[in-house]
Amino acid sequence: MAHDVFISYSSKNKDAADAVCAALEAERIACWIAPRDTEAGAYGPSIVRAIRAARVFVLLLSEESNTSQHVSREVERAVSLKLPIVPFAIAPVTLSDDMEYYVASLHRLDGFPGALADHLPGLIARIRAELAGERPSRLKRRQETEGPKRHGLGYRIERLMVALSRLPPPMTALTLILFGMLVNGGSLFIGIGSFEYTLTIDGVRVTKEVGFLSALSWSLGCLLIIPALIGFGLYTYKELPQLFEQLAKRRMVVDDYMQFVSADTIKQRWRGPARVVAILSAFVFVVSIGYSMWEFYHVVGRHYLAGAFPPDVSFADAYQERDWSVAALLGTPEAERISRTANGIFALLVYFIYVGLTSGFVYSVYVYLLGVASFVYALAYRGDGLRIVPDLRGPDAGFDRRAGLQLFEPLLQNALIVTLLSFLLLFLIHLQNVYLRVPAPSIFAFALPDLGGGTGGLLGFVEALAGAVTAKGGLANLNSALAYGFGSFLFLIVLAMLAMTLRLAAQKSRARMAEILGDESRPLPAWLETIGREKCLARLETMSLWPARWPRLNQLALASVVAALSLVFYKLGLILVLIGLAIAGYRFFATPQLRVR
Repeated sequence: MAHDVFISYSSKNKDAADAVCAALEAERIACWIAPRDTEAGAYGPSIVRAIRAARVFVLLLSEESNTSQHVSREVERAVSLKLPIVPFAIAPVTLSDDMEYYVASLHRLDGFPGALADHLPGLIARIRAELAGERPSRLKRRQETEGPKRHGLGYRIERLMVALSRLPPPMTALTLILFGMLVNGGSLFIGIGSFEYTLTIDGVRVTKEVGFLSALSWSLGCLLIIPALIGFGLYTYKELPQLFEQLAKRRMVVDDYMQFVSADTIKQRWRGPARVVAILSAFVFVVSIGYSMWEFYHVVGRHYLAGAFPPDVSFADAYQERDWSVAALLGTPEAERISRTANGIFALLVYFIYVGLTSGFVYSVYVYLLGVASFVYALAYRGDGLRIVPDLRGPDAGFDRRAGLQLFEPLLQNALIVTLLSFLLLFLIHLQNVYLRVPAPSIFAFALPDLGGGTGGLLGFVEALAGAVTAKGGLANLNSALAYGFGSFLFLIVLAMLAMTLRLAAQKSRARMAEILGDESRPLPAWLETIGREKCLARLETMSLWPARWPRLNQLALASVVAALSLVFYKLGLILVLIGLAIAGYRFFATPQLRVR
């Protein structure tokens, strides 16, 4: 019998296959389906001939067909013959490696949730289009999934932010390190890398080192801290797609019928929040760049327009400072050898790149983390058709009491490293702002503890150490207060919100699963049948509600206290920051499973 459509399915899904066949043939679309149309005694050859004679290949996807060698061979044959393949999932399924190789790039239709018959009109329409030669291109498939193509500003902003988030972290960080070396070298080339002035300020003759290289917030920031910060920020962005794949693979996101869903379904649900996150991130970028340009004009640019730096600015002035950015305007013999044009352009570029773009990126990472937190909260509490549940599977010896929520650990740890690096950069900015307002000759003499003073001996050492730890810097100006105080507070709050959301999600998912398992009248979810109800309940009882081995909640609280103390006791802050980075580095590189993938 001549036919247009070959239907490939697992024998365990025969009822669904027969329903699909009947619906197509009711629309006068001739089908070939086994065993109805196989030739007696020639099962294999008749299938090969039927596939060769078909115009469209319909694949009924399910857990059974996904692992069926017979179905895999049929799909392989259809691919080799370049037949149009229409995957039709009759249940949630995560593709096996073999099946993913053949059909992952194809647009898949779903026959769930609800009755299969409700989804057959869409399948029929798709097959009619294939038979008419209107095979959906990649663009059409994307439009079917995402809706009509959008051309508005919001869509373009979204695509731009998505493209930026996909930059390769190692190469991006390496490029920024090389660029930082170029910036540091450029400061030496124009004469502001190693620069000091000797002036009478507040009636005192002062010699002060204010070169670009000695300003650690600038030199060390653009060479190491900012490249590392952006690299880890990009890794934070890249965790989410992997997280969706793992959540689907471990069957931790289910629908209203306790049927686990595919990673594509989770990604589809994320698209709405992702669009909002992208637009808010772009807004943060614009505000950050605008603020950096305002600060440049207020602190640097207007003095170049006036042609001189005001001679009456004192150390106590909260908003004006003599540093490398205005070195050519300070009126000293060293300043006369510096090109004002080169100094001004260099300062403008550095402010734009390392104040505007960098702060915009960092704040966009935290907008992204807030979006992730709201998405996880929605899965845990609001439902909206999808719910998160713990993963109770696995042997007793290898069972992790976090029940699958450890999947969020890399995301949380990368966010913590971004926060530590941001804290270090903000601390150095604060340190530089304070240094520029005291008569200390160099940043190193100002910042590092002087342990050689005192009365000598052990007592003198202790006295010097106590003096170093309790040395106060105060708030240099409003910018210092906002950058260091507000910035550190905001970063810790966002990180704590993400951590607490994950904890609340763990509590809710445990309660939801306990309710399901406690109802003896409800059947166990299929993937838990091999474990049994009693063991599942026992594992829920011992389930840990915190997704990460580090940081713990008390560690985050301690970090906020350290940030507050370091705002005033700057030498204590420097010591604690170095200790914290050393501990984080040891944890990160010493434990293989914690390394960024």
